[in-house]
Amino acid sequence: MLLFHYKSKYKKKKNLKKRKISRKLQHLKKNVPDSQNIPKLELSASLTAYEIKDAIVSHLDQQEKNAVSTIKTNPKFFYSYAKRLSKTKSSVAPLRNNEGVLTNDAAEKAELLQAQYVSVFSDPTKADIETCKSFVNEVKDVKLCNFTFSPEDIKEAIKELDPYSAAPDGDIPAKIICDCRESLSLPIWILWKRSLETGVIPPDLKLQYITPIFKKGNRTEAVNYRPVSLTSHIIKVFERVVRKHLVKHLEDNNILPDSQHGFRKNRSCLTQLIEHVDSVLKALNDGREVDVIYLDYSKAFDKVDHQILLAKMKQYGINGPIYDWIECFLSNRKQTVVVDGKKSAFKEVESGVPHCT
Repeated sequence: MLLFHYKSKYKKKKNLKKRKISRKLQHLKKNVPDSQNIPKLELSASLTAYEIKDAIVSHLDQQEKNAVSTIKTNPKFFYSYAKRLSKTKSSVAPLRNNEGVLTNDAAEKAELLQAQYVSVFSDPTKADIETCKSFVNEVKDVKLCNFTFSPEDIKEAIKELDPYSAAPDGDIPAKIICDCRESLSLPIWILWKRSLETGVIPPDLKLQYITPIFKKGNRTEAVNYRPVSLTSHIIKVFERVVRKHLVKHLEDNNILPDSQHGFRKNRSCLTQLIEHVDSVLKALNDGREVDVIYLDYSKAFDKVDHQILLAKMKQYGINGPIYDWIECFLSNRKQTVVVDGKKSAFKEVESGVPHCT
């Protein structure tokens, strides 16, 4: 407990004073029960106890203020502090099984959540690839088949890692990779250079460890927990390198529509909303009516069909070793759900892209 671990010099001094007073009280009550000093010592003991309690409360209050003040610069410190004080011992509440019975067993909850996440995968046998390709303008003049990168690129990618981000069991912590990037950049570069040349990715680096995060609604329903993937930081580093070249290809050749704001540099939900409001105001000023339709795609990340995604990439001129590497990256992936240290059985990931932290 925090009360037990609070060890300021002030508290030690007051505790020592309280013990001395208590010993005197015990001695007087035993040997001189009629002493007039007993009420004075009892009052002094009470005041000392109050001072100790007040010091502890002040210390805890200062701890809370420190945690709140760092929420923007170091949110992990704040949430770590809040978690220590939380009465909820598990991130996943008791879940209802197929019979409607509540279970609080971590292993059972992991299996229930795994079944839920697997059930939303799109069926790869029903993908209408040709129809989807018809909505994408084929890029014929420019191609992205390969790219070169250096240990310096690996260093830059490591700099983008959050040193406090979680890692799967057995993986190198992000903090170590960040602190040792000068030494690790060369071996990591050799690994991924060979991987890009051969189109082969070590299977262990494609494993996904799913952490369920409660969204909203009934906590006892598995459907109300969002899957967040923990993947190896070693492959995350190269994912950033690959993404950099893919985005450059798309941006330099104006392949992405100008109306897309998500996942683009210098654009966000805010820029999209500003543009939307501006267009609405212009229409109203011109005396025109405006109809707005809002859509929310259910399980959008989980339902991304791998074959359709790969077909669209070819339409955009992405092929060769880069295409082969991404195809390997998407295929034969496996995931397990982790609840309170208990893991579900591994299942094949048939569709979707990881929701990473």
